[in-house]
Amino acid sequence: MGNRSIIPVLATVFAAFAITLLLFSVKAAVAVFAGGVAGTVIFFYPFQGLLFYLMLTYIRPQEFVAALRERPLMLILAFVILGTLLLHASVRKRTFMFLNTRQGLLMFIFFLLIPLSHLQRLYLTGASDSFNDFLPVYLLFFMIMNLIDTPGQLRKAIHLLFAMTFLLSLNGILQYFRGYDIAGQTMYEGRIRWIGIFSD
Repeated sequence: MGNRSIIPVLATVFAAFAITLLLFSVKAAVAVFAGGVAGTVIFFYPFQGLLFYLMLTYIRPQEFVAALRERPLMLILAFVILGTLLLHASVRKRTFMFLNTRQGLLMFIFFLLIPLSHLQRLYLTGASDSFNDFLPVYLLFFMIMNLIDTPGQLRKAIHLLFAMTFLLSLNGILQYFRGYDIAGQTMYEGRIRWIGIFSD
């Protein structure tokens, strides 16, 4: 049975389990079904997980959907993708690019220097916050480095980034004319803005 035929089978299993959970909690049922299907797709196609991660970086539902607020959604997804990537690399005897490239080594040093710059002033909260803020960016760097192997994959990633930027532009136009956007965000000093990393 190939990967393409396994995914619908597992989706059906997750759907059956989610229907059973509906007797107890709708939120738990939706979370199990969505998480199960997403996890299955990522397990067989880690590159799709990277695309999903890039989408969430732009859309950021964890910052305006009440059920997802304060949940480390991006971090969990990043660790699932990287764990799957490491598993695939070990099974296929492929090298996982980490510190074996100049860019990887420099990024690792940069990542260490960010919290250390706060620690030299004994600012522990700043060190912790900067570590947590930069960790998703650091993980994204290694996902891109290890998961984009072909020109076709690079094109898909660029097209996705273009589409996400276009959608945020439309949202900004809506915010300009209506005064607030789909997430309830308002303009700041005459400038449109989104949420999260796009709020400034």
